[in-house]
Amino acid sequence: MLIDGKEAADFVIDKLRFHNQFALGPYFLEKMVSWNCTAIDGTIFLSSHPDLNVIQTTLNDKSLTLIGFILDPYNPSANDADIVNGLIRDYSDFDHFIDLTKRFGGRWIIIAENSQGIKLFTDPAGLRQIFYTDTRKTGELWCASQPGMIADILNLRMCKEGIDYINTYEFRKNQEFWWPGVTTPYEEVMHLLPNHFLDLTNGSCKRYWPSQSLENTPLTSSIDKCSSLLQGLLKSASHRFELAFAITAGLDSRVVLAASKDLNNVFSYMTVRQIGMAENHADIEIPSRLLSKIGLSHDVVRSSLIIDDGFVDIFRNNTALAHPVYAPDACAILKYYSGKSVKQFVVVTGSASEIARSSFRAQLNKPVCEAITPSDLASLHSMGKSSYVLNSFERWISGIENIHGYDILDIFEWEQGHGNWLAMCQLEFDIAWKDLFTPFNCRELLETMLSVDYKYRKAPDYALFHAIISNLWPELLDIPINPHKNNDSASRENMTGIGKLRDFIPASVKKPLKYIYSIFVKRLIVY
Repeated sequence: MLIDGKEAADFVIDKLRFHNQFALGPYFLEKMVSWNCTAIDGTIFLSSHPDLNVIQTTLNDKSLTLIGFILDPYNPSANDADIVNGLIRDYSDFDHFIDLTKRFGGRWIIIAENSQGIKLFTDPAGLRQIFYTDTRKTGELWCASQPGMIADILNLRMCKEGIDYINTYEFRKNQEFWWPGVTTPYEEVMHLLPNHFLDLTNGSCKRYWPSQSLENTPLTSSIDKCSSLLQGLLKSASHRFELAFAITAGLDSRVVLAASKDLNNVFSYMTVRQIGMAENHADIEIPSRLLSKIGLSHDVVRSSLIIDDGFVDIFRNNTALAHPVYAPDACAILKYYSGKSVKQFVVVTGSASEIARSSFRAQLNKPVCEAITPSDLASLHSMGKSSYVLNSFERWISGIENIHGYDILDIFEWEQGHGNWLAMCQLEFDIAWKDLFTPFNCRELLETMLSVDYKYRKAPDYALFHAIISNLWPELLDIPINPHKNNDSASRENMTGIGKLRDFIPASVKKPLKYIYSIFVKRLIVY
């Protein structure tokens, strides 16, 4: 395994299996003997991996349960308990309570209980994700961090429609596949998207955002506010964790790096050299030049086709339909840092800023006044025209009664591109890190960015983003951003901050890579 010695290896295996995951339902999961147990009330019980932070507090007839970590940019020294205790004092009605969480960052789920019932919702981008059962089909309400855990608890099998979608050409050719709308491979299990809450008393789901009209914010004032929020969130994280910054040649990680200028608790600035990358790839060379210029060291984690069988078994079983393409990077990260301290670091990524870059509007080339169709949405991710995909997106569109001045394509990027694809990506990379932190995952920050005129957010200039860098750490603009991407308007920077296999792969690597991939896939899908 990754550590010599049977006892040590068994310990690591237990730590990696379902790392940072949980299940919520009518009873504790007794077979997860090392997991923590937390009663929400007399009918709902939380079983959680021992490394997953859970904070619970009560006041009179109110109760709050936090799963994960939550950060206050306006009070960086506040810990999880401080924030939750402050929230419960101000908790009256649920709608007001959601507004209270607007300023917070992190990766979290909050379960809020009062005399009116019990409701659950996630961080803005849904990166601490929730899947839940359709009680009309299962009777009992279960929630979990990924659908495979619910399927295992209830002995569910993939539905015919899900299998047919898996077998489509569009799904098969996409190594970073994801599920449209709220769907999963199981007809009894649905995904709670960002900007929605789940009522645990009756299993119903409701959208809560957007609820107010979008206000236009001048560029100058938004630069200051965005800068301050990013700095506060990073400072808060630095008080809690030993941080590793994921750095690429791209724009998003550059903005996050700029906001970290005054931090002194960053232990690593890292880039993954993926299997398909040359050693002189821009995502390696540019960070090295950049970090050298500002006096920081650069860790290059080299992904390999040689992956431990024990790791593969855990990786593929940690979620339903794990993505084989992520396994080499995750394994390389775990091995690289395990020699220093097993699962010690929280990685900081530049994900989620794409929500405010409006790349889908440019990609679709369709005026705002013209209605968006399910086919439009499917085309943005090359998902084909199957009825399964189109019906899923039709239900998503019809679920937005009022967009309140926001661009529906920005909401799509937020809830589908991030709430579906990125959230699952981060869960799969949980195996390699203590946790993942995405500074842009803050509602107040995202709303501020989206309130800036589109012309300052779009390609090729990305004026807002460059202005934030200039405001925080102007020297970082001396090194070019994404020089290897000629068509900047069509490019979408690595949203994981860790790397993706979308670069052209040398011919000498294609055959063994396809072989490894075929082995994973063959062992991956269980009906």
